[in-house]
Amino acid sequence: MFPGNYPGNYRVPKPLRGIARSCWLDRCGGGRVLEFNALERATLRDFTTIYGNDEPRLAAQIAAACPVSRLNTSGGFFTEVVVNQAACEKMIMWGPLGDHYVHVAGMEHGLGLMLFFKEGYLSLIEGYSPAAEDTSDIDFSTVAFGPLTEIIVPTAEAVRPATSEK
Repeated sequence: MFPGNYPGNYRVPKPLRGIARSCWLDRCGGGRVLEFNALERATLRDFTTIYGNDEPRLAAQIAAACPVSRLNTSGGFFTEVVVNQAACEKMIMWGPLGDHYVHVAGMEHGLGLMLFFKEGYLSLIEGYSPAAEDTSDIDFSTVAFGPLTEIIVPTAEAVRPATSEK
């Protein structure tokens, strides 16, 4: 986490909570529909695989989610997410989910990954550099990456990306 950048400091405007995803994008995204990039899709897929048996509502929320903004924090990234609340149930979450690891091209130590929830719904994907590496030159929408591991520290067994192209 980065001091001052706690992901809970933003809110979806109250009149937009619970309305259809496409309506939210039309009203607030200026008609520009964002899609999850490969790293975000892989993260959400792997979190569903890891936690889906214990929390089946997670898969429903992920299926009803779409990204609405992205920020390269220079120490990782934030992807703000909105969930169509009419399509899934609220979850009881006491903190972030995860703290898993993925190797990323252009980073010696890769990224830690976590999902954050606001008022019971997925609200943010965070990728952060556990070694405080500068990520300002990394395009997370196209970067090569390895598979998610359930540990935060890199190991010899973890698979690194095939290329270091950005």
